[in-house]
Amino acid sequence: MLTVWLRRQEQEVRKVAVLAWTASVENGKSVTEAYKKYVDAAFPFAATSRSASDQQLVDAMRKEADKGPITFTPIEQPSPLQKTAARLRMPDEFRKKLQDNKRARKSG
Repeated sequence: MLTVWLRRQEQEVRKVAVLAWTASVENGKSVTEAYKKYVDAAFPFAATSRSASDQQLVDAMRKEADKGPITFTPIEQPSPLQKTAARLRMPDEFRKKLQDNKRARKSG
């Protein structure tokens, strides 16, 4: 039941976010500041957890960025999938025999 209540509260916060954005665009105020103030008022428990969770996200992103750019290494040629496909490929004469039998069944 608590989860349902929390989801409804989050929905209300999102509605107000749209209203705050509209009002701030008209008045030239900062949207993010108005939204943060409203969220802090609607969810007082979120203000204390925000800074810790935000810092964890920043640390995780820094850790990923410190790894450097993403690199791709080519797979061996031929790949294991190509090797398996070549091993499972039917001989040409057997394939032709199957196709001829299929045509005979369709026409007969």
